[in-house]
Amino acid sequence: MNNYSITKAMIDATVAHGIKEMAEDPHRSVRRLADLGRRFSRSGFHEFVFSIMQELLANEKSAYYDMVANLLRNSNEESLRVYGVNTGYMSWTYGAREIRKYQAEHRKALPVSIQLRYDPSIQDKENALTVSDIAAIVRQGEKLGIYTYYIRQIGDLNDDYGILSVFGSFRDSAFTWMRPNGRLTAAQIQLLNDCRNVCTILPAGDTETYITASFLRTQKILYAIYALYNDVNREQVFHDLVSEGALTSEAALCFLVQEDGAKADLADLCRESRNKQELPCFLIDYYRNAASLSNMTVQHPYVLEIGTDRTILSPDADAGRLNMEKPLEEELGRIMPALTEQGSLLQ
Repeated sequence: MNNYSITKAMIDATVAHGIKEMAEDPHRSVRRLADLGRRFSRSGFHEFVFSIMQELLANEKSAYYDMVANLLRNSNEESLRVYGVNTGYMSWTYGAREIRKYQAEHRKALPVSIQLRYDPSIQDKENALTVSDIAAIVRQGEKLGIYTYYIRQIGDLNDDYGILSVFGSFRDSAFTWMRPNGRLTAAQIQLLNDCRNVCTILPAGDTETYITASFLRTQKILYAIYALYNDVNREQVFHDLVSEGALTSEAALCFLVQEDGAKADLADLCRESRNKQELPCFLIDYYRNAASLSNMTVQHPYVLEIGTDRTILSPDADAGRLNMEKPLEEELGRIMPALTEQGSLLQ
């Protein structure tokens, strides 16, 4: 067993023990985990995160204690451990370290996470981003240190199971599966039971979302909710999500997702809400949060997003399509920004 495997096994065991303690006494255990995390943090990013956690949890009346209680009641302990370790250790710690090494050697930025838009109804069309394409991206991405993947499903085809096979094939990565509607088949829910490394995100405002959320709570499957916004309706969408969607669904995480073409974001409102600690959920601006995490973990704000037809949506919309016939590393060298010898981005 190599050092990486030993470290991951130790973290798995520690987190599993911590989750059991949290279920018994959320107030005391959450504070203790934050204290331990800060003591053993080995990077400025982790020091920053745990210091914020300590500051927030000093508030005895924080609604985040209710959020933790809901999360523990509604989720399988193994799912919390696997998804949490894959995100916190595999991606933000081990993976980020590998990415920073690569960047220092090659002077090219690498994404710490990849966002993929997936439409199961066009799998047989030319240039479609297929399930096998996604599997190849994850397989090659893990070798580079990329362990976080956001799958934003497009269209209304509900009885698709191909993407679930990808989740089950890469147990070290964390997947966030954004659904186009609130419907999930019984078979999909059963398959999600076997995929502990997935958080399924359902759309707020869809009546079926709350029915499905109830089933997911019963099965103790990780889930969250989201809402799309644009420049015209962004504040109304934010307040609707806060006043209705977040509380009705009992979701611990709520994502605000910017529509294509929107200029303004909701990052400031999300941050303000998190600091107030009045809601038993964590509000996240989907795109801005990904850029901020990238900046803190691998020192640049660029996240790779690929469209349903393999078009590069970001960071460079002029990069054309992702060529699946070439190695991912080679394509990232073409798409991602260059770095200076000091590690900063070239302007």
